[in-house]
Amino acid sequence: MFDKMSGKLVSLDNGRHYQIIWSKEMEGRRFLYLLNQDDFSEPLFCEKISDTCLKEIEDEALLKRVILSMTKEIYTFVMW
Repeated sequence: MFDKMSGKLVSLDNGRHYQIIWSKEMEGRRFLYLLNQDDFSEPLFCEKISDTCLKEIEDEALLKRVILSMTKEIYTFVMW
């Protein structure tokens, strides 16, 4: 479900609506970067656990790897 939803909105158990900004498979796992639709200053990095379940990344080392991967992809499209 989440793999094909980049740019789409999802509702989470916290009652908030998030837009999927980025999705990437790493180490055989799917990671997502979400932004709260109502407060774009509230980012959320998650791992896809199942077709209908996400889990926020709490491991700091893993979070750094996911953010670094996302940053590298973004810089691929930047023209200096």
